Amino acid sequence: MKEISEPSGSALQKGLLEIPRNGSRMKSQTIYAPPTSKRRITRFLLMGAVLLLAFVGMYYYAITQSFQSTDDAFIEGNVTDLAPKIAGRVDRVLIDDNQVVKKSDLLVTIDPRDYDATLEQKRAILESFKAQGGAVQATIEQQQEHLNTLESTAESDQATAEADRAKAVNAAILFNRNKELFARHVIASQDLDTAKANADSTQATLASGLKKGGSG
Repeated sequence: MKEISEPSGSALQKGLLEIPRNGSRMKSQTIYAPPTSKRRITRFLLMGAVLLLAFVGMYYYAITQSFQSTDDAFIEGNVTDLAPKIAGRVDRVLIDDNQVVKKSDLLVTIDPRDYDATLEQKRAILESFKAQGGAVQATIEQQQEHLNTLESTAESDQATAEADRAKAVNAAILFNRNKELFARHVIASQDLDTAKANADSTQATLASGLKKGGSG
């Protein structure tokens, strides 16, 4: 029996060892070298990875089987349209998504700066109108006082005119009587002249009063 020579390093790396049989080199028998510890760890890691992938696949399959697959599915829900009474920029949103709310809950706030500026402008206009109204009211009161004065003056002039008319009538009557008395030689001519002068004076006063009242 021939001794088997020590295998070379290249043969050990390939994992093959050729052993000649019956002194012949034409026929050889292949013997695999036992795997090293590094190869064993690699195989264990590969097997663990395969098992992990298989477990993940089975778990994903079990999860996806609990959902119904469809192309035209839809969800039914109640939709309520919301709109503010005034237009403006939203300042704050006071609710979260899918939050349950009830009537009278505050949902959003509108930025009040534009409305505050408009309100101040309207207030300024209102104060201006109030001032103008006060001035107009004062003018009306002055005109009313002037009208009352005119009415009082007119009433006074009317009373004066009535008195002057009465005096003129009485003076004319007295003058006519004195003319009759003078014709009968009862009174002197001086008395007649006095009566005539009085009648003329009262008539002139009446005419002046009527003219003044007509021009007023």
